[in-house]
Amino acid sequence: MRLWLFCLFCFFDASAYAQNVAFRGRVTDERGLGLPYASLSLSPGSHSTITNESGRFEIYLPAGNYTLQLHYLGFNALKVAVELGNAGLTRDFALTRRVFELGEIKVNARAEDPAYAIMRRAIRNAPLHLAAVSAYEAKTYVKGSLTVTKAPWAVRKLMEQQNIQMGTTYLLESVSEVKYRFPATFSEKVVSIRSNLPPGSTPTINFANFNFYRPNVGEIISPLSGRAFANYRFAYRGEKQEGPLKLVRIGIEARTKGPYLLSGDIYLLEPTLAIHAIDVRYRDDNGMEYHLQQEYQAFNEVWLPVKQDMKLKANYLGATADIRYVTSVRNYRVTTDAPALAALQPAQRLKFEEGSKGNREAREAARSIKKETQD
Repeated sequence: MRLWLFCLFCFFDASAYAQNVAFRGRVTDERGLGLPYASLSLSPGSHSTITNESGRFEIYLPAGNYTLQLHYLGFNALKVAVELGNAGLTRDFALTRRVFELGEIKVNARAEDPAYAIMRRAIRNAPLHLAAVSAYEAKTYVKGSLTVTKAPWAVRKLMEQQNIQMGTTYLLESVSEVKYRFPATFSEKVVSIRSNLPPGSTPTINFANFNFYRPNVGEIISPLSGRAFANYRFAYRGEKQEGPLKLVRIGIEARTKGPYLLSGDIYLLEPTLAIHAIDVRYRDDNGMEYHLQQEYQAFNEVWLPVKQDMKLKANYLGATADIRYVTSVRNYRVTTDAPALAALQPAQRLKFEEGSKGNREAREAARSIKKETQD
């Protein structure tokens, strides 16, 4: 991994740099294999970073005592105390795989899948989760990579003219400052950009603001949209206690084979059913297949994405390429909306009818909340 821009992301608060010390190490699974792009956050403060392709990390911050939280999709979160002395700290961590159990909810083949009752409440709550974030500012690190794996003769000739080599991995990295204000104002200022593309290229790469609390993410229909029941089937896939919260795993299956429809899993936190993670696949209208993963963490009582990892295998004129787009968000400064947060608190007591009637009730409740919060 090219560390220059990654380190710039870690050292972003230049005014405090002279007082900071290094905290470095490696995050692995139970077998000692590095976990690429695992997310780390330390409190107090809003310090966070991600590991590189080998699972290694390095972050600079003031000496002191911190609580470290480690997250990686499919693995149990780890929360430990760390003490950073004036000489810094080097320490490795191992995560264990997360196992979901059916818990108290029983799946009966003759009855409605329990996932639907959960998703009705999640769809009703989505506009409240959206409205709960009045504004935020953050810093983002974005890394894109491209490797052409196959190309016919005509395409290879075009690649030669652009000095693009088959089998070479081209990297593009950027650091940005982003700002958001409810309901839909978003801006980005690119602070620095770096790539190993051939001379003469004018590369750009931006932060992708994917927010699944919205009914649509670009062309994608969100599983928390009012149209979700018409486009997706849902399946309860278990739950697991995460401290005081319960993490519920819901399977998503597209009802048709159309583009921009998701299949995979969404992970929700009871009782408010905030998004904890998303792991889905979809294809666009050109037939290209995407694999998207998002992970969220809590900031001022709201859950916001801290890591996004998208992989796709592109096909064009007989050529194929592996593309990956990884983003990390840190230093969130969040302003919340108290009425929206208060409205989420009794969410666990909500009940809707089963079947299509309940689906309509949830959709109408979400529509009403959206209107109230945006008026």
